[in-house]
Amino acid sequence: MLTYLGKGNGQRVAIVRLKAPSPDHAVTQLLPSLKSKGWEVGADVAYHKKAQDYEAVVVQVKAASPDVILMYLDTQAVPPLLKLLRQERSLAQAKFVGGISLAFPYKLPPEVLEGIAVAAPSCALSNRPKVASSWFGIQFRERYGKPPHMFAAFCFDSAILVGHAIKEQGSDPADVQAYLKTVNDYPGVTGRITVDRVGDA
Repeated sequence: MLTYLGKGNGQRVAIVRLKAPSPDHAVTQLLPSLKSKGWEVGADVAYHKKAQDYEAVVVQVKAASPDVILMYLDTQAVPPLLKLLRQERSLAQAKFVGGISLAFPYKLPPEVLEGIAVAAPSCALSNRPKVASSWFGIQFRERYGKPPHMFAAFCFDSAILVGHAIKEQGSDPADVQAYLKTVNDYPGVTGRITVDRVGDA
């Protein structure tokens, strides 16, 4: 996401996210980095799946006068929230950027996602046919009657790597983490995996 956005030079960003552990974690990690890159965070709006008060979200985003709107949304919220945001004339010049959750349209009509930039791992966007035709994809389809979702492949690769770590180092979390940071060019079902010194794959 930061690679895609680059330097902010004082531009304003509004973040819209589902109130859930994964988006919360992603945004908590992203906020300090955004600020260090010169982005001004005008709004960080979390909505609850059950409340669906999208109008209140739009009011907060509008008040921030953002240049960029970063979205970490659930599928149900995408059509109504984007429709409301795009109806606001004051947001007409804002750039809409989605995280990995928008890399998978979940049978949403293409026009709903039109004009949105998605910043996600390349394997999430480009390797889906390879995952579906891999041995993992074949076994998954035999067992569940449908091709695997990319998140299933991510989880599979993660579980296998943690299994290797436990086999080599034992089950102490610190030892598992240390082992994972040594992973280099592992042939996962999502592609070649290398883990950097901070633990990102």
